[in-house]
Amino acid sequence: MDAAPGQDSARVHGSATRWMHVGRSAERDAAAAARAALAAATGELQPKLLIVFAAASHDLDVVARTLRAGAPHAAIAGCVNGGEIPGDGAGGDSLVVIALGGDGFAVSTAAIRVAGSLRDAARDAAACVGDVADRDHIALILFTDGVSGDSRDVVCGAYSVAGATVPLIGGCARPRPWDGERWQIHDGEAVRDSVVAVAIGSDAPLGVGVSHGWTPDGDPMFISHTRGGTILTLDNQPALDRYLDRCGAPADAATCPVAFARWADGHPLGIRRSRGRVHVRRVISADFASRALQVQIPVAQGGLISALRGDGDPPLHATDTACADALAALDGAAPTGLIAFNCMDHAVAVLALG
Repeated sequence: MDAAPGQDSARVHGSATRWMHVGRSAERDAAAAARAALAAATGELQPKLLIVFAAASHDLDVVARTLRAGAPHAAIAGCVNGGEIPGDGAGGDSLVVIALGGDGFAVSTAAIRVAGSLRDAARDAAACVGDVADRDHIALILFTDGVSGDSRDVVCGAYSVAGATVPLIGGCARPRPWDGERWQIHDGEAVRDSVVAVAIGSDAPLGVGVSHGWTPDGDPMFISHTRGGTILTLDNQPALDRYLDRCGAPADAATCPVAFARWADGHPLGIRRSRGRVHVRRVISADFASRALQVQIPVAQGGLISALRGDGDPPLHATDTACADALAALDGAAPTGLIAFNCMDHAVAVLALG
C-alpha cells in the first residue's frame, strides 16, 4: 500500500466520545486507494460516517463497493473532485476518506435522482434531517453533480425542509469529461444526476463559516441582457468586451480561449446583496463570436454586477475567515475536526464539529 505523504496512518486511534480522522492514499488502483485511505482514517475503530473525496481518475463504482465492504455499517457519501485537502496540504490524484465515529452524534443520509426539478430533489434529499431532529445541534451536507441545474435551487429546496436554523454546507462534484460516468457516492453505490444529503445531529455544537475573500472594485455594471447562465451584454455593450475593458485584461484574452480562461479565473464577478455581502459569480468561458460571457451561476437581467478584486491571497484570506466563523459557533469548545470545501479558489466553506 503506497499511501501519499501525510496520510493519517500514524495517528493513534484511541476511543473517544466523538472522533474524526482523515486518511489519504495516492494509490492509482481505486480499490487499493480506498482500502488504504479507509485503514488510515479508522484503524480499529468502527465509523458511523465516511465522507469521501476522490480524484476523477478513480473508478467511483469500485471505490464505493470497496468502502462498503470495509465499513459495512457506516453511512457513506462523497463525490469526485478536482483536488484533495487531507489536512497537511492540498494535492491531486488521490483519495481522501474522512471518518467520524463515537457517541454523541447521529447520522442520516439520502440520495435523490434529479428526475425533473432540482429543487424537488434537494427537498426530498434534505428530508433526512428529520431522522436526527432529536439532537441539539444539526448540520446538513449536500453533494450535487454540478450539471443538473442552478445550484440556487438546491439551496432553496433544502431550506424548504430543513429550515433556516440548520446550517447548510457542501459543494458540486467535478463532472468527468466523458458521458456515462458517475461522480457521486451514496452508501455502497456510485450515482449521478443526484442530490446526496448527509444530516449530522450532535450533542455538541456544530459551526459553519463561508467566505470568498473578494471585494467589489469600482462602480458596478448593468446586466442589460442575459439568457440563462449567459451574459450577452453589460451596460448595453457586448458582455465580453465590457468585462475585459472594465477589468483591464491583457490583449490576448480578447481573442485566445486559453489566455482568456487563465486570466478570467482570477477575475470573478460579484452580485451585491444586503448588509454588504457579495455573491461571487465565476466566469467559466467566453463566446468570441457573439462576445458573450458564460457564468457559473445565472444572474438576473436588469441587476448590477461588479468586478472584484482580491487583496493579498483571496483563498487564504477566505480560509482564515471561514475557519474563524465556524469555530466561533462552537462556543469555545475545542473542535473534533474541520471539513473544508473550496470552490475553484472563489469560496471556502468550513464545517466545524464540536
